Amino acid sequence: MRLAGIEEERRMPVDDDSGERATELEGAEALDAVDTALVIEIADVRRALARLEAGTYGLCVGCGQPIGARRLAASPTAAKCIDCQRALI
Repeated sequence: MRLAGIEEERRMPVDDDSGERATELEGAEALDAVDTALVIEIADVRRALARLEAGTYGLCVGCGQPIGARRLAASPTAAKCIDCQRALI
């Protein structure tokens, strides 16, 4: 799995050269960001699948109204209609 490979790479020792060390640390920070994004994306997909199994996929969890087809096409894991999502901002 990609996540396991990222974790393995992060555990590898870093070089003592300060320039290379800085680059490796920047790389580790980037990998942390990717790791976080993957965890969030996986959780979103699991919640969407649960809504699908419950028969509520495509209905806004905020107001209960249908989520627009264009929104679902752009973001299949969307749990809220555009109006409820904007209310969060």
